[in-house]
Formats: sequence, structure tokens, C-alpha cells
Amino acid sequence: MAECVVTLVAAQAGGAAIAEAAEIARQALVRLGARVAAVDWLSPDRACDIPFDDLAPDQADAGIRAVLGMVSIDVLSQHAAGRRKQLLVADMEATIIANEMLDELADIAGIQPQIAAITRRAMNGEID
Repeated sequence: MAECVVTLVAAQAGGAAIAEAAEIARQALVRLGARVAAVDWLSPDRACDIPFDDLAPDQADAGIRAVLGMVSIDVLSQHAAGRRKQLLVADMEATIIANEMLDELADIAGIQPQIAAITRRAMNGEID
């Protein structure tokens, strides 16, 4: 198992941006002297892990950010030991999904029309 891992997350799914970024990040790690394993896709066209050894996470992070420039991709390098991906906390609306999450949950509960009307009014600034 690799000592460290860098995680890349694209701002938007689709396209080749994240795949290109992953390859650029891998090459940067190799140039910095790291031993790099294969890319592990967490979500196709959206997020991946790149395991690596022989380089400190802060050095990996800085090196990757330098070569990616202003690309809209989040970079996180960390030690792999003790890393646990058991819970993801995220702003869903317009970040991970294009819909209003409350409306989606209301649909499951069978009250989507009522909740959608309230959501629409709130989004239009008619109610807080």
C-alpha cells in the first residue's frame, strides 16, 4: 500500500479535464521523485486518487498545484495511513447534482409538488 495519496476532484463532471489533470499530476509526482501507482477512479470523469511514496504530502500538493495552474480541480495530498472515506459531507445542489436535493427527498416521500412550490418561492426570494 502506498504511503500517501493525492485526491483530485473536478468542479464539473464530464469531459477530459480530470483525466488530463490526473496524468499531469502523475507526471509531476514522478518528476518530484515519487514512486507513483495507478490512478484509482473514485467517480468517472469526476474524482480520483493517485497513490504515491517517497515524497511528503505537502511537496506533492505544491508540485501538483503548480503544474495544474488555475484549472478548476481540487487537490488534496495526505498520508494514506488512518485515512477513512466513510462519510462524505457536501453541498449537493449545483455542486454534485443539478437538482434541489430537498425536492428529490420530497419525491421519495411522495410530497414533491408541495415542497417544489415552497422551494421555487424561496429561490425567487418570495420567502426566507
